[in-house]
Amino acid sequence: MRKFKKLIKHIENPEIPIVYYIMFFFFVVTIRNFWEMFIYGSPILLVFHWHYTIGYTTLALALIIILHYAVRSKIKKILRVVLSGFIFIFLAPIFDYIITRPDYYIEKYYIGYLEPGFAGNMWHRFFSFFGPYADRAAATPGVRIEIFIILVAFFIYIFIKKKSWIRSLIFTLITYAVIFAFFALPYFVKGFLKIFDLFYEYSNALMVNFLLLLFLILASIVFYLYSKKYFITILKDIRILRLIHFELMFFVGALLALMNVPDTMILELNQDSVFHWIFFVIAIACACIFSLITNNITDYNLDKINSPERPLTSSKISIKHYRIMAAIFFILASIYSLSVHFIFFMMIFMFMGFYFIYSMPPLRLKIIPILSKFLIAVNSLILIMMGFLYVSGDATIPPKIVIFTLLGFTAVINFIDIKDYKGDKAHGIKTLPTILGLKKSKILIAIFMLLTYLASFFVLKSLYLFIVFTFIGFLQVYFITSSNYKEKPVFITYIVSILVFIIYTYLNL
Repeated sequence: MRKFKKLIKHIENPEIPIVYYIMFFFFVVTIRNFWEMFIYGSPILLVFHWHYTIGYTTLALALIIILHYAVRSKIKKILRVVLSGFIFIFLAPIFDYIITRPDYYIEKYYIGYLEPGFAGNMWHRFFSFFGPYADRAAATPGVRIEIFIILVAFFIYIFIKKKSWIRSLIFTLITYAVIFAFFALPYFVKGFLKIFDLFYEYSNALMVNFLLLLFLILASIVFYLYSKKYFITILKDIRILRLIHFELMFFVGALLALMNVPDTMILELNQDSVFHWIFFVIAIACACIFSLITNNITDYNLDKINSPERPLTSSKISIKHYRIMAAIFFILASIYSLSVHFIFFMMIFMFMGFYFIYSMPPLRLKIIPILSKFLIAVNSLILIMMGFLYVSGDATIPPKIVIFTLLGFTAVINFIDIKDYKGDKAHGIKTLPTILGLKKSKILIAIFMLLTYLASFFVLKSLYLFIVFTFIGFLQVYFITSSNYKEKPVFITYIVSILVFIIYTYLNL
C-alpha cells in the first residue's frame, strides 16, 4: 500500500504543469488508436481516429467527475490521476493479440459498441460483465481485462484517500456503470433521436456528433468544479443580448434562403442536421465569447471607467487565465463549426478574425469610427450567409440583402457607443458621441435607426412588417433620445423586432 501511496503522490505532483498531463493523454490515445487499427488490420482513417479520440476524451471527463465526488479532492489532482491512468488503454490490444489469433479476432471479436438489436438483454450484460460475445455486441477479452484493472485501480485510489471500503465499492460500481454506458452509447443516441421522431442507424458521424454534445456538457461540469468562481464570472460577463443578436443572424439567413431561393424547402431534421443546428448555436456562442474576451483584454483601461464590474477590472479573473479561456473558446468554436463542414469553420474563423483585428493591436480598428461599425456589420452578414448557405446550399445572397445588412448595421450599431461616452472621451477614442457630442449623436443615431426600420420594406416586401417596424422604429427613437438613456431597452426592442420577422416569415412560408 505504501508503494501505491508513493505513486499517487508522484502523479498528483502540483509542480508538473497540467498541460503535460493533457499532452500525455492525447499522445497515449493517438498511439492506442494507431496500434489498434494496425494490429487488427482496420483502415487507418482520420474519421476513426477522431471518433476514438473524442470518445476517450469524453470518458475521461466523466471519470474525473466521478472521482472528484468520490474523494472530494481538487479537480487539478483528479485530472492528473485520471489522465495518467489512461496508460492502461494500451492493454486491450495487447491482451487480445496474445489471447486470440488475429484472424480469429477479426471474424469473432469486435471492439465496439453494444448495438440495439444485437446486444440482447442489456441488464444481463451489465451484471455479467458485458455478457456473451455476439456479432457487433462484444467487449473483447482484452477490453474486459483492461476495464477490470482500471476498476481495481479506482478502488485502491479511493480507499487510500477515504479509508472506506463501502465508499470505495460504491464509487467503483458507479465507475463500471459509466464505462458500460459508454459501450452502450448507441442506446442513448437512439433515445435522443426518438425525441425528434428520427430513426436510428449507426454511423461514425452520428456517434461523433453525440459524443461532441456529451463532451460539451461534461466539460462544462468539470469547468464548474474546477472553479465555480470563474464559471459564474464568465456566465455573468456574457453580453447576452449581443450574443442573441448574432445567433439570430444565422436563423435570419436560413429564413432568407427559404424566401429567396427557388425550390428551397424547409429542411426536415435527420441524423446529421439535428446535431448541425445545435453545433451552429454552440460555435457562434463560443466565437462571440472569444471575441468578447479579447475585446475586454484590450479595453482594460477603458472599462475601468465604463464597466468597472467586468472580470478584469474587478480582479475576478487574472489576465493569464482570461487568455487561456480565450484560447479554449477559440478551439471550441473551431471544433463545432468544423464538425458541420469545413466551409462553416472558415466562416466562423473569419468572424473571429474580424473581431480580433477590430479589438486587438496592431490595427485595433475599433478606434476608427465608421470602419469599426462596418466590421460589426460584416460579421452580422457572415452569419446570415452561414444560415443562407446551410439551407440553400448556395452562398449567393441577393445583393439587396447584402447592401441592406452592411449599410443598416453600420448606421444603427453606433448606439453601443452612447453608454461608453465618458470612458471613450477620457481616452481620446473617436466615436460618433465623442466627435459630435452626446446630444447631437443621439439624434443622428435615432434617425439612422428609424430609417433602417423603414427601409426594411424594400427588402422584405411585407406591409404587415412595415407597419410593425415603423412603430418599433419610433419607439427606438424615444429610447435613444431619452435623457435617461439605457442601452438595454434599445437592444431588447431590436431583438424583439428580429423575432417578429422570424416568426412572421416562418408562419407565412
